[in-house]
Amino acid sequence: AKYFDSLYHIRYVGPIPSGLPSTSNPFTPITDFRGFAELLQNVLPVALIGFMEAMTIALTVARRTGHGKVIPQNELLGLGSCNVACSLFQGYPVTGSFSRTSINADTGAQSPFGALIAAVVIGVCLETMTGIVQYTPKFALASVVASSVIKLVDFDEARTLWRVHRKDFSIFMIVFSVTLFFGVTL
Repeated sequence: AKYFDSLYHIRYVGPIPSGLPSTSNPFTPITDFRGFAELLQNVLPVALIGFMEAMTIALTVARRTGHGKVIPQNELLGLGSCNVACSLFQGYPVTGSFSRTSINADTGAQSPFGALIAAVVIGVCLETMTGIVQYTPKFALASVVASSVIKLVDFDEARTLWRVHRKDFSIFMIVFSVTLFFGVTL
């Protein structure tokens, strides 16, 4: 791997800590009320943005695959349950992921069971294969994500905006371009 890295300037994933994260008690007593108040100010926007992102993903994939109705209450209950479980393992707040959801849909998963299988496979990889996975080129991961996410871009909507309302099309293209070239976090 080092030979190709120096010859072709390939970037690899790099070392990955092996094993599953240890459990922790997220319910610690609050001693700094000022810090808690500052934290509380950020909790609602993070939760709201996460829920909006998850709903956008669910509605987009449901429309694309033709699968039934998306029930917001069920999505919120699922996100809340996952975040409580995630807090027990020192994890980040959980929300939807366009790339993971799209890859699941592309592989034929039609229920949450597909995500459970993916989680088990990731857990097995973290326990047994981190030494090998660290040499995965980053461009290989990017190509998997790009090939799945490109299917979520609604080109028909862009054509409709072009024909019906050019001003809306220009806004669409500005937002699309900024997101594409600068990312979602400026």
